[in-house]
Amino acid sequence: MLKACRPGRRASVGTALLPIKFSNGPPTPKTLAIKLLANEAVFVFDNPKRNVSQPCLDTHLSMAGSWTQSIEANGLVVSGSVTMNLGFHAEGEIDLVGAKIDGNLDFLDATILNSGDWAIVADNIKATNVLLSAHWSHNAKGFRAEGTVSFPGATISGDFGGYGSEFTAGHGHKAALSLERATVGGSLTLGNK
Repeated sequence: MLKACRPGRRASVGTALLPIKFSNGPPTPKTLAIKLLANEAVFVFDNPKRNVSQPCLDTHLSMAGSWTQSIEANGLVVSGSVTMNLGFHAEGEIDLVGAKIDGNLDFLDATILNSGDWAIVADNIKATNVLLSAHWSHNAKGFRAEGTVSFPGATISGDFGGYGSEFTAGHGHKAALSLERATVGGSLTLGNK
């Protein structure tokens, strides 16, 4: 069991804690499961189904630059931001149905590959800002999703940004990005770099 940082400190997952980021080659065949409880984070390898049941984290969750397979985090509650950015790579669905994120949901320069179905499923999510964009540095690659990105019924109190993003619909889906019944309190930005 690995304790998460105290509230207000950043809990970080990546090369510093777990061997899931690689600079020269494909991701490891091992998989990562994350189970978040009040002030604790438990990381399990080789779990065929990564399932997080009603987790709560009283801090930020960062998986910047990490490689993983699918993540199931139904009902995730985080009092800060969730960052899966700056080289984050997932081969499978990111399931954030019913999540409540008091800060940003940040996928800047992330890649999610699940062309057969959904890349991100975030029904009824609540977040301050959602960032599915390119970082503003000169070597930014932008957000890329192969598989439908879906935020039906989402409540975003701030901005939803998809500037510099590439969306490809999953097989059998009509839309590559769905904001059906979503409410965005700030600006909605989509377009090319």
